[in-house]
Amino acid sequence: MTSIEEWKSKIAPNVLKEIGFKLGQVIVDFGCGTGIYDVILSTIIGPKGKIYAIDSDEKGLLSQLYSEIDKLKLQNIEVIETSGEIEFPIPDKVANFILIYDVMHIINENDRDPLIKEASRMLKKEGIISYHATHVDGKNDEFIQEIHKLMQNNGFILSETLKKPMFHWSWIQDSWIFNYRRKI
Repeated sequence: MTSIEEWKSKIAPNVLKEIGFKLGQVIVDFGCGTGIYDVILSTIIGPKGKIYAIDSDEKGLLSQLYSEIDKLKLQNIEVIETSGEIEFPIPDKVANFILIYDVMHIINENDRDPLIKEASRMLKKEGIISYHATHVDGKNDEFIQEIHKLMQNNGFILSETLKKPMFHWSWIQDSWIFNYRRKI
């Protein structure tokens, strides 16, 4: 079994590049938690890229992200602490990627559509909504079909499906990643 430290240093950078992250991008991470992806992505996107790391701090997870930002002197991560609202102080059409990693299942069903609309507002024309699915049996899972329909209803199509070793709470597991692009 892969340790989290080994995954962070040796596996995750390659996995994230395979998903499509690269130098100079702007990323919005909705539900960033401890910021495990943000810290790794900050190196991939470099000093000209930017990450907006968004979460409520009801479980105290953001303190770990703040600590990593300070310890590593990261300049390209901006933490946005929310009270659960689905409107964010981020400019229109600025993001190359919107991450919705391991959070959709805990978002109130009535907030999912507004979240995708807000993601669409922040996303560049050619941008991607990247969804990391957890707590599902596979790509044909009923919940996944609901997410595909939600994306389709908001003008997005599934452009890529990947199965990769991803972080989930305190372990690494093979998980589905679904990348969505705007319909043309």
